[in-house]
Amino acid sequence: MNKLSLNSVEWKEFIIGDLFNIFATSSGIDKNKLKLGDGNMPYITRSDLNNGISLFIPYKQNNKYKIDCGNVITIGLDTQTVFYQNCDFYTGQNIQIVKHDKFNKYNALFFIPLIKKQMQKFNCGGNGATLTRLKRTKILLPIDEKGEPNWEFMENYIKQIINRQKSQIINYYKSQLSDIAYGGGGDLQNSDIEWKSFKAYDVFYTFTNKNKLQTPTGSYINKTLLEKYNIPRITVKGINNGVDSLSSCKSEKIVFFSNFISVSFLGSVFYHPYKASIDMKVHALIPLNIELNKYIANFLIPIIKNNIAFSSYGNQLSSTDLAQLTLILPIDEKGEPNWEYMQKYIKQKFTLQVKQIIKYFK
Repeated sequence: MNKLSLNSVEWKEFIIGDLFNIFATSSGIDKNKLKLGDGNMPYITRSDLNNGISLFIPYKQNNKYKIDCGNVITIGLDTQTVFYQNCDFYTGQNIQIVKHDKFNKYNALFFIPLIKKQMQKFNCGGNGATLTRLKRTKILLPIDEKGEPNWEFMENYIKQIINRQKSQIINYYKSQLSDIAYGGGGDLQNSDIEWKSFKAYDVFYTFTNKNKLQTPTGSYINKTLLEKYNIPRITVKGINNGVDSLSSCKSEKIVFFSNFISVSFLGSVFYHPYKASIDMKVHALIPLNIELNKYIANFLIPIIKNNIAFSSYGNQLSSTDLAQLTLILPIDEKGEPNWEYMQKYIKQKFTLQVKQIIKYFK
């Protein structure tokens, strides 16, 4: 297939309501009325995450709620969320269904950014998001020689994008395999390893403050002093590796760390191989006597998380608590943390996972 370009076809304006069958969901179940339990039926809400899937529920629900059929586009008008649903599903309130007999998992993806773009004008100047306004909205589509939507072009164009992304993913993970092999591989010949308890202050850098061992923490910086730049600011957020923004700071009080594990007072734990600043409620763990890398960090992170699972707003993790944290780690013949074993163990896990990913995308 020759490389397709959006400039290689003619385009024409269509009214969404004339082109698609658009109707309200058949289910619309409030979350508190769901029958929960093990199940594989998607429950679609107006969330902009995970393709709109809030959770998976049992197939059998209250008889008054009907299952919506797959191979459609779902829209949350007020949240401007638009997703393609391949399988049958239930939904929460205020979900609209967009259906067309020629939809498939490729050409439907072509419509999603077009619909979202047009929905951006809703709620501007008093024009709220309604089903009627959506149906009257116009979109530009590529057309065939008959002046009809060019379904074949849309399908092949999306396939082209997907194939390019697959190639990029495969090449990326192949490079990861090369990096692992270059660094010594991850084959563990001997699994008979001893373990020992360590205090965090035996493993990570700490300092003494008023006769108490403490792990380093960040400092409060007023947001008005932050300016967009290229240095990550790590906060207590449990997503996006804890990164709240990319910024520098005009204050001399700010402290930067590099190649460290961050632990928030709420229990989120992330590895940062780059230079970053941290918030006052975030701790920096920097190993003693070794240079941290992503393999050792990924071995330590679940161990740390399992030992601070109690953290919450009512039971906040302090720098003193963290310094006293007990960690059970593999040891070498000298009774010290066996960093080589940790690295090889994670490399072995990474190798298996990467090979599975490459196989999937091939």
